[in-house]
Amino acid sequence: MDGYPRLARLIGQKPEVAIFRRFGTLNAENLLFLQAELLTLERELRDIVTDDLTSDDEQRKSYSSSWWALKESSESKTADQAQWQKRKEMREKLKEYNSALLQATRLHALSPPSKGDLSLLRTWMMHPKGGANFLDGDEDGIWDEANQDDLVCLATSRGEQDPFTRWVTGPFLNFVHNHLLYRYPRLTRESFAGKTTSRWRLWDAGTGITDYQDETLLVSADNISTLVASLLPVLSTIVLYFIPSTPVRLGAIVAFIALFAVVLIVFTKAKRIEVFSVTAA
Repeated sequence: MDGYPRLARLIGQKPEVAIFRRFGTLNAENLLFLQAELLTLERELRDIVTDDLTSDDEQRKSYSSSWWALKESSESKTADQAQWQKRKEMREKLKEYNSALLQATRLHALSPPSKGDLSLLRTWMMHPKGGANFLDGDEDGIWDEANQDDLVCLATSRGEQDPFTRWVTGPFLNFVHNHLLYRYPRLTRESFAGKTTSRWRLWDAGTGITDYQDETLLVSADNISTLVASLLPVLSTIVLYFIPSTPVRLGAIVAFIALFAVVLIVFTKAKRIEVFSVTAA
C-alpha cells in the first residue's frame, strides 16, 4: 500500500500530522469577488427600487412597503418583476457569500502545525520507506517552506501548550533524543506497523522515524509544574524565616513575587490580568 492510502494511514495513526493547505489567498480572492458581485447587485437593486417608487404604476410603488404586492408581481404576467427577480438573485448570492465568509472564519481559527509534527511529516514523505516522495506535479511541495504560513493542522497536540510544555516537547526532547534515547532502540517493543508501542515512543522500523508519545511527555510536564507550584511557597517561607534583617527580608519578598510571576508565565497559560491579580494578592 503506497501513495495516498499509506499517507492516510499515517494520519489515522497520528492525527497531529493531519496538515493541510488553508489556501488563504484563494479564499480571500473568492470572498473579494463575491463581495464585488454583491456590490453590483446592491446598486442594481437600489436603481430598480428607485424606478419602482417613481413609477406611475401604483402597484410598483407599493413593492417597497408590501411584501405581498412584491410576491404577487412574480405570479402576474403583466406586472413588472424586475425587483422580485433581483431580490431572488441577491438572496442566492448572499447565501453563497455568507457561507464562504463563515468557512473562512473557521479556517482562520484552525491552529498552525507544530514544528515537530511538520518536520515529522516532511521526513516521512521524503524517506524511501515512507512516502518515497510520491507526490508529483502540482501536488509536489505542499508542505514546503514556501507554504508554511498557509498550513493548518486539524488535530492539535493535547494538553496545556504553555511555554514550559512547548520546551519539553520541543528543544528538550530533541536534545535528549539526539544525545541519549536514539542509542537504545530496545525502549521500543514493536514497530510502528504493529500498532503496539512502548510507553515512551513509536518507532517505524522501516524509516527509523521516532515519535514520542504525547501522553508521557504531557504527564511529565504536568508533574514538574505541580512540583514547582508546591515547592515555591514552602521555599519562600523557609528563606524568609532565616532572614533576620527587615530590609533584606523585604527585598526577598519582592524577589519571590517576581519569581512567582515568572513561574506563572512559564508554567501556565495565564493571561496578563490573571498574572497581575495573583501577584497583587
